Amino acid sequence: MQIRFYGSIDDLKNIIEKAGLTGDWTEKEVSGKKEHRFQHGIPKQGGIVNWYESTRTVTFQGNKNDTPLHVDLKNILRNHVHSPEIKKSDPRKIFIVHGHDKSLLQSIKLLLLELKLGDFCVLNQTANQSNTIIESLEKNISTLSTSYGIVLMTPDDVGAKKEKYKDIGDLPYRARQNVILEMGMLIATVGRKRMTIIRVEKVDMPSDLGGVYRIEFQENDFNKVRMGLIKNLREAGFEIAQDLIDKISS
Repeated sequence: MQIRFYGSIDDLKNIIEKAGLTGDWTEKEVSGKKEHRFQHGIPKQGGIVNWYESTRTVTFQGNKNDTPLHVDLKNILRNHVHSPEIKKSDPRKIFIVHGHDKSLLQSIKLLLLELKLGDFCVLNQTANQSNTIIESLEKNISTLSTSYGIVLMTPDDVGAKKEKYKDIGDLPYRARQNVILEMGMLIATVGRKRMTIIRVEKVDMPSDLGGVYRIEFQENDFNKVRMGLIKNLREAGFEIAQDLIDKISS
């Protein structure tokens, strides 16, 4: 039976790493299509996994006696795939825009993993030396699979209108400027109804954001974020099992 993997290359690498397999990854592009290869262990002794990004197909080759790869990993990947028909209607990818609060970002990532929504894309982790962050964002959010946005507005900067500053003599907290820019690109791509803004209450809120779901919370009240985001994701069409919600809520 042909195996297809519908996550990202980072998801696949995480699965292989968690399976206890070590080795080397290589990547090549043929006719504009990316192929990823994992060589387990020593070349010619360990097995090989190939993943074709355009078709999502996974193939195995190399040493057939490499049981951890040819048997164990193959079974793991079978449990992670779905039929293309389900994937076409399943709003599976979530795009996360964030500032400097790595703790909040990690909490959001762990929550999505607990909800079995592991196919998410964190902007800073998709950029590399050859792509600017904007180019990386443009590339990722222009795909149909990027169907939901989560924006983390945390108190990373300060700022105010000149006139307002003269009156109050203080600068309110604001999100990073790149977060505001990337949020605007997400709104233009996935739409206001397919986004959630998670904002620490003391952060100044930009105007003209009507119609976007917002969760406003105190920094020590992540439970409000947790339940609000679950509600918004379910309303957007994500299938989240009730037993997972009960487990997280307990």
